[in-house]
Amino acid sequence: MSNKKIKVMYVVTYYYPMKRPSGILNFVYELCNELSKSIDLVVVTYKYSNAVPYQEKHKGYFIQRCSHPFRLNAAKIIRRSNPDLIVFGSGIVEPLLFSLCFLAFRSLIPNTPIIWQQYNVMRNRFSKVIQLIAPFFERLICTSPDMERFFKRIVPQKVEYIPPGINIAQLDSITPVKKTSKVRIGYFGHFNYQKGPDILLDIFLELNLNNDVELIMAGTGPMRKKLESKAKGRDNIKIYGFLPNVRAYIKSCDIVVFPYRSFVSVLGFPLTIIEAMAMYKPVMVSDVLSAKSLIKDGVNGIIFKNEKQLKERIKTLISNSSIRKKIGVQARKKAEEFDIKVIAQRTIELWEKVAK
Repeated sequence: MSNKKIKVMYVVTYYYPMKRPSGILNFVYELCNELSKSIDLVVVTYKYSNAVPYQEKHKGYFIQRCSHPFRLNAAKIIRRSNPDLIVFGSGIVEPLLFSLCFLAFRSLIPNTPIIWQQYNVMRNRFSKVIQLIAPFFERLICTSPDMERFFKRIVPQKVEYIPPGINIAQLDSITPVKKTSKVRIGYFGHFNYQKGPDILLDIFLELNLNNDVELIMAGTGPMRKKLESKAKGRDNIKIYGFLPNVRAYIKSCDIVVFPYRSFVSVLGFPLTIIEAMAMYKPVMVSDVLSAKSLIKDGVNGIIFKNEKQLKERIKTLISNSSIRKKIGVQARKKAEEFDIKVIAQRTIELWEKVAK
């Protein structure tokens, strides 16, 4: 292409400055900040509050917000702007629902090249319907090898794999919050069934550890009151809601646990896992889907198959700081593959190819 920057309009439901414990939101924000250095970028997103303006310039690019029905109103805005490329970001897990939303959006902008970026694993039911909408998008970017395998069975000629990225330079600059315990175990994410925070809390209670070891949990969701009730009266368990400086808490931990029951609706590679690894933390992840593509068990993290195994491995890591340090060093090496500058460059190369 010429030296002229391509104009891209990126459609995503949730965006800055929304306060939401979301790996997808955080990844897209870091990605767009980096991409805007090389392309003419407009992020089209939902106007979730009267306190935010319909349009603002942010870090060298524009954020354009619109009301519900979000995707139809977004399409009307984009149609007036005539970009070189549209990126349609989606966290919808139901193939049929996604297809209906996408076709409604596409019907208003029939000619501009469009890339579908799927952030998380979809359910398998009705997945064949994606074949019907394949003629209406140029590429499908998925964010994990598991997603890549899933979609290549359906639309093999259109699938591209680009993982999520993290801002390593920013993570390195963070000062951890102070801790009073010798060992701090952390959980960070939504308090819902599929993320499994109750699994970790129950195991911690069973271990009945003294105050030299503490558990901190941070997030929002329907299980919070239940977790707080279980932890009542335990000085070495702290349960927080949304933390604006959550990464400073992650950095203060000695072990970070992700006891997921399922990876459906989770960003291809959960961003908090990669961030914790970048901060030299030994992470413990349940044996479901994407974790196996990211972690080599016992080398750069721990993968556990059941609650009994998680309990035993937590005990091992608590008692052995040298193992924690060794795994943390390898975790950092793996996380460096996901630096946002690398991911942004791969993304730009694909976008420019499609926009030609």
